[in-house]
Amino acid sequence: LPWGVSVIYVRAYNDSGYSDWSSAEITYNPPLPAAPSLNIPSEIMELPYIVSWAPVPLASSYDYKINGGTIQTTASTGFIIFSLTEGPLSIEVRSRNYSGTSSWTRIDSSYYHPELARLAGPDRYSTAVAISQESYQTADRVILTVGENWPDALSAGVLASAVDAPLLLTSSSVLTYDTEREIKRLGADEVIIVGGTASVGIAVENRLRSIGVRVERIAGPDRYATSALIAEQVMELNGGSIPDRTVFIASGEDFPDALSAGPVAAYQQYPVLLVRRDSIPQPISQVIRGLGITDTIVVGGSAAISEDVYGKLPSPIRLAGMDRYK
Repeated sequence: LPWGVSVIYVRAYNDSGYSDWSSAEITYNPPLPAAPSLNIPSEIMELPYIVSWAPVPLASSYDYKINGGTIQTTASTGFIIFSLTEGPLSIEVRSRNYSGTSSWTRIDSSYYHPELARLAGPDRYSTAVAISQESYQTADRVILTVGENWPDALSAGVLASAVDAPLLLTSSSVLTYDTEREIKRLGADEVIIVGGTASVGIAVENRLRSIGVRVERIAGPDRYATSALIAEQVMELNGGSIPDRTVFIASGEDFPDALSAGPVAAYQQYPVLLVRRDSIPQPISQVIRGLGITDTIVVGGSAAISEDVYGKLPSPIRLAGMDRYK
């Protein structure tokens, strides 16, 4: 029956014909519908935003209001918010049918539209300076790596986090002008060079000393050994242990996977150790044992790090998409 009042008509029939109609009214009032169930995050950061809910049995339509405003009605199980004022946000929804309405379901959230900013310079060296200027007014230490190649910089990110220092780039043969100016602006009294003299030359080291800063160098015979030495340094800075006894494992033969892991690794202070696709370099094997590593996060698919290497790592889990972007 439709909701509300219905009239039912009935008549009899035989060979002589039809009787008169008899009628009766029947009123069908369905029970009140249940209130909708909403799932809205505590903070909305992008518009338009779709508010939706599962269909409620016996509901014919729904009322909703935003921030206690005008009640709107929709036959759909959702609506779209196109504009909001930043700040607290309340969303209320109720079900409706012929018999009446359910109670309101209310969710309190907030709307915040983050401002996007670009940190950039005319080249990689000045871009690193721009990041430093955004993040630091002063710094006692600076991490310095070569700007012409990537392995040392990607391994050094965790070290920069551990000592709370900006990571700056220099050319191999001469201390880059913008980098030198930034070191002076920060008032740094120590620079930690990551990489051997083939990466950051002696001339750079001498120039740093001439402007009155102490210089320490962390370097192995290759990128793999250097990443192992950085892990040992991070261990010392963390009181003799690696947080959660966990490290990231990434390819030392290409940069995308190590680059993707870098921010999370720096936040957690999990060192990034570099390996070859088909083998684990000896310094990496030694440092995994020496640091008591119990868990490894392998970044990249089997095309980057083979299943054989994966199987030799302690309690590995693999994070991999179809390509470097995923």
